[in-house]
Amino acid sequence: MPQSDVRPPGVATLRRYTDIPALIYMLRRRRLTLLNPGNWDDKNDSHFIELYREKKQLGAVLALCFTEVGETYHHWRVFAPGTSGVCVRFKKDALLGHLLKKTTIRAGAAQYKMLNHVRTAALSAEDLPFLKRYAFRDEQEFRLVYNTRHALQSKDFSLPLECIDRITINPWLNERLADGLWDTIRELKGCEHLIVGQSSLVNNREWKKLGASAA
Repeated sequence: MPQSDVRPPGVATLRRYTDIPALIYMLRRRRLTLLNPGNWDDKNDSHFIELYREKKQLGAVLALCFTEVGETYHHWRVFAPGTSGVCVRFKKDALLGHLLKKTTIRAGAAQYKMLNHVRTAALSAEDLPFLKRYAFRDEQEFRLVYNTRHALQSKDFSLPLECIDRITINPWLNERLADGLWDTIRELKGCEHLIVGQSSLVNNREWKKLGASAA
């Protein structure tokens, strides 16, 4: 199984850290699911989105989060912990070109602000879904936001498999089980040619070999 998870040079990508059931649903149904942010860990974040919903008199505001930064230990541990975690790397231009042409989804990078700035700034309600506290800046989050008059908890949007650049299995799953998951993914209709690998972030053979060569 391929191990490298290096970002392609000159290609903008978005990473979505999630779990295996969500991945299988995404690939089998070819759907991207936006969810109600009410259960997010960062209550400042979900509160701002709820304020936006109230100010705009909407039934629901649904969202989905990605990161624009390369693979990090933080993202694995926080957003895809344990042996059920996976990371889907999307081709940013292809994904946004498809979604924004066919839907009313808003897309944008999170804006990280210090409390002092928010305290003195004239905030716009339109910015609320993309504002986060400065302490979260290392996440380099990119977000999709969907407004609806209906009281929805989730909504699916079509996802061409061509928008997926690579799928990376978490670094803690036993290699034999990772190979089995790789087989399962490749057996799904249309997924035969997807690039699937396992992260070597916490157990990289070359890194350890280079250390052994120290004089």
